[in-house]
Amino acid sequence: MLEQLQLQTEARLIGVVAALQPRKDHATFLAAARRVATARNDVHFLVVGTGDAGYTEEIRQQVRELDLGKCVHLVGWWPGEIQELMAGLDLLVIPSIQESFGLTAVEALAMGTPVVSTRCGGPAEIIRDGVDGVLVPVGDPQAMAQAMLAELADPAAAQARARTGRERVMREFTAERFVANMEALLREAAARKA
Repeated sequence: MLEQLQLQTEARLIGVVAALQPRKDHATFLAAARRVATARNDVHFLVVGTGDAGYTEEIRQQVRELDLGKCVHLVGWWPGEIQELMAGLDLLVIPSIQESFGLTAVEALAMGTPVVSTRCGGPAEIIRDGVDGVLVPVGDPQAMAQAMLAELADPAAAQARARTGRERVMREFTAERFVANMEALLREAAARKA
């Protein structure tokens, strides 16, 4: 993936993989990225996804205003398999204001990629703070930057959390488990009607 992005092999990659829309809160991510980039010069930030042209331009403008043009890459739609992308990241960040489910967190953890997410709903049901990943308050770039820096500073601990998360995802968030849970709910509802 580093070759695709024309980055040096020692570059660390932090990514947001989400539709480009305001509730995904790319602004907080970019403010946190500015703090991280000030502390470390080996980190590149990927913004993966597409969305409204006006909002995309707002993101570009913030990148310019924060002087992040050399380290933030607006990738657009990822052309390959999402698993390849997730596996290539050193860290996935979910900066959202609200999420009903944490599919991106599940996808990243399934690939053994560490995750930092806001406490925005769904991801907080998947990630146990400090166990499977790291949770930070919504809209807090300082807390997000601190979490990102901590994960980069101790990759062994970050990978241990990601492994724990992968084990949980493979146990609790599979299609088979979903179907079994739905069948149980339907049986329970039918029994109540009877």
